[in-house]
Amino acid sequence: ISYTLTGFEVEEFAVDEILAEGERAVVLGRETSRVRATDKRYTMSWVHVLTIVDGRIRRMREYNDTDAMAAAFS
Repeated sequence: ISYTLTGFEVEEFAVDEILAEGERAVVLGRETSRVRATDKRYTMSWVHVLTIVDGRIRRMREYNDTDAMAAAFS
């Protein structure tokens, strides 16, 4: 999957594992993106913690490797 957001283009976005119990799901994954302004790429692992109610995502917390992202933006 590849898509462009303001400032960067996601070149790879992959879900590696999903752990779920009740209304909570933890999603582990990784992505590679290119920062448009610097033309630098970063690869990072990420974690999304979702609260799901009635089949819909009600809350999402996202944890990224911000050091990898910051290096690519600078």
